[in-house]
Amino acid sequence: MRIYVFIFIINLLISSTGYALDCKKPIDKPDMVSQYNLAEYYFVGNCTKANYKKAEQYYLNSAKQGHGSSALRLGFLYAEDHFFGVKTDYILAEKWFKIAANKNAGDGKFRLGNFYHNYKRPKDYILAEKWLKEAAEQGHKIAQYDLANFYKTGKSNIKKDLKKSYFWMEKAGKQSLLHAQIEMVKAYQTGDYLKKDELKSLSWALKITSNKNPPVYWLNYVGDIFYNGDGRVSKNLKQAKKYYQRAAKKHNQYAKEQLKKME
Repeated sequence: MRIYVFIFIINLLISSTGYALDCKKPIDKPDMVSQYNLAEYYFVGNCTKANYKKAEQYYLNSAKQGHGSSALRLGFLYAEDHFFGVKTDYILAEKWFKIAANKNAGDGKFRLGNFYHNYKRPKDYILAEKWLKEAAEQGHKIAQYDLANFYKTGKSNIKKDLKKSYFWMEKAGKQSLLHAQIEMVKAYQTGDYLKKDELKSLSWALKITSNKNPPVYWLNYVGDIFYNGDGRVSKNLKQAKKYYQRAAKKHNQYAKEQLKKME
């Protein structure tokens, strides 16, 4: 659950109105956009300590006028327990997430699905599936990944369906979601729920290494496959060297030792 919190905050800061950069307080006008901008100002804490209570007040003023992004922010404020001055309230969180989702505001559909999966007690997997699926169909990669995991193992009233799991995991992986790409590597490597295929497994590992700043582990993983050969994958020292060199540039000792062996 905390990974979603972190991603939400990062996205919030990236997509904010810019007041965090110039420290200029927005003008207080009654219209919903101005009220939202004020809420953002207090939420981020421009040039002063964040004031979540004031942020809540202005988000409410804006949301009551029909502003979807304000409703989304309120859902988040009420769902989490670390916004000082704002009391955690799952009933209110659900209310505002629903409003945001129905307005198709931001990633409101994903947030509502995530709420039913990770916050609501007892969990409601039927509603979680409904909203995650809507978000996934709109291209939300974390929703696609979560949905794939639902179908991979089965959840309460959600039947296990490996075909659906593969479909959504592949979708998320093609959007460069690391955890989904790793799942695809493993699935083809082990043959657990896809037919074992070393070439397809390698192709997904190569996708990981093509991501921006890939983990060193996966550079060495691909390097090892080319160094040793793996089933249908032929040994290729030139390619192995290429990936070990990338890992060595990140000061990885194992990669440096492998390169020494190849001298």
